[in-house]
Amino acid sequence: MNNLENICSKLVNSIDGIISTSLVNLEDGSILASCFKENHDVQKMNNNISSATMEILKSESAKNVDSYISEKTDYKSKGYFKEVFISSKNNFYFLKAVDDLEIAIFIISKKTSNQGLIWSEIKIAIPKVKDLFN
Repeated sequence: MNNLENICSKLVNSIDGIISTSLVNLEDGSILASCFKENHDVQKMNNNISSATMEILKSESAKNVDSYISEKTDYKSKGYFKEVFISSKNNFYFLKAVDDLEIAIFIISKKTSNQGLIWSEIKIAIPKVKDLFN
C-alpha cells in the first residue's frame, strides 16, 4: 500500500459510517488513491467519484458562479470551488480541494456520521497529502 492509499485507509477507518475516501487529481480527474469500507465495484466507484468531483468542483457552471462573484466583490477567483458538502437521502458527500495542489479529497459517509468529525479528519489529512507532494 502506498502513502496516498494509507491516507485514504486511515480516513475511511477514522470515523464510523464513512463508506469511501478518495484522492482525485483535479487536472485530469484521475483517482490517485481510494479506499472503500464495503464491497464495491472499485473501478465503477472510482469512475463515478472521478466524474462527480470534476463536475462539482470544476464544472463550467462552478467557474461561472465563481467568476461572477469575483467580478462583484474584491474576492479573487480560483477557477473552481474549494469545498463542497452535499446531503442526499442516505449519505453525506464531502469534497475538499487541497490548497496549492490540484488534488481533492472526496469522502462519502452514511448520514449517521458526525459531519464535524469528518471535516476535522479532512483537515488533519491535508498536511499529510501536502507532505507527499513537497
